[in-house]
Amino acid sequence: MIYYHSALNKPLNSLGIDISLSDQRAEKLFNYLQHRCQISNFLTPSLDSLTHNDLELVHSKRYMRELLENPVESVQRCYEGYCSKLNQQDAVMVRDKVFLQAYGTYEAMKHAMQYGFVYYLGGGMHHAMRDGGRGFCLINDIAIAIRKLQHEKVVYNVWIIDVDAHKGDGSAEIFNEDPNVKTLSIHMQNGWPLDGREDSRSFISSSIDIPIASGEEGNYLKLLEKGVESLLDNHSKPDLVCVVDGMDGWQEDELESANQLNLSKQQLLERDQYIFTTFKQLEIPQLYVMAGGYGENSWQLYASFIEWSLKV
Repeated sequence: MIYYHSALNKPLNSLGIDISLSDQRAEKLFNYLQHRCQISNFLTPSLDSLTHNDLELVHSKRYMRELLENPVESVQRCYEGYCSKLNQQDAVMVRDKVFLQAYGTYEAMKHAMQYGFVYYLGGGMHHAMRDGGRGFCLINDIAIAIRKLQHEKVVYNVWIIDVDAHKGDGSAEIFNEDPNVKTLSIHMQNGWPLDGREDSRSFISSSIDIPIASGEEGNYLKLLEKGVESLLDNHSKPDLVCVVDGMDGWQEDELESANQLNLSKQQLLERDQYIFTTFKQLEIPQLYVMAGGYGENSWQLYASFIEWSLKV
């Protein structure tokens, strides 16, 4: 099932954030899929919003107070040097858009429990930590959705399979002491946020970390399979798998901080096909969120996998 609404995709560059490299990918992808897939494959979001209690299931009261009272500072820190002309009104709109997208992740995750597979054309803010946003991630929608569904007793054990080019450090930090949530991150070994140093203050261990050095892309799929097999061998079957389906590891991705991982279109498709097939055979529900993917053509990478998945 495909989950999307245009209200979740207001361009950030119209709100004072100059990071338009991937702004239109969800809209382009949705328009393409509308012509390729049956109407029964689409879900319509409710466009509801998260409550303060929902947000505080993951984020600290201090950070939530800052985000609600002074969003300019929070948004500027999160989007680093990309906020050229950000005012209070635009910061509020950015925050509210992110809250709306995060509720979408929760709702899509709940639908995944019902349908077995949902691809959300949005979400994946895996760098946000308990006490603040970073790396274009203002809040951690994945963690909020998991905590909210745990609170509602819809899920208990969840695995996060993070294949974005950048390590899923926020999710690792939030769940590092939670035995019911396992995190696997396969990511470029060097560059933001790690700089290749496991003793760095930026390094927060996932349940399984798989760093890929530049030039080792030929081993990527083999190492991913080994990591997933380790989860399966050492832990009870989860209620749900959330796949942080970043495409910024593509060799033609336009974000400079992702250029130390260079995978082909075929490798990315095989990566997602392996994950999907593995958990489908085990009858484990799967939610996919888009995460990173930058450039005019990044939407095509998602399209290849989604079209394939709906035919399996």
